[in-house]
Amino acid sequence: MYYRDKDGNLWLKEDDGFRNVGVHVRERHVTFNKIEPNVVIGSVKVPALENPIPVTIREAIKQLGITEANPLHILKDKEV
Repeated sequence: MYYRDKDGNLWLKEDDGFRNVGVHVRERHVTFNKIEPNVVIGSVKVPALENPIPVTIREAIKQLGITEANPLHILKDKEV
């Protein structure tokens, strides 16, 4: 399960905390636009998040407005 924080960052729950992830999508037009998510695991890890919101990857893409032209990049360092 993924978690979204109040700042719009996406996190993957691990045994000892949360790891930041980025998401890139590729849009394909079949008879509708099909989204193929590509999750990129980052190196930034925190022990806890304040009020994390559990989301599926598809919910995160919709809620955060992630598109092929607007990917969600991983955090480069502890910007949180």
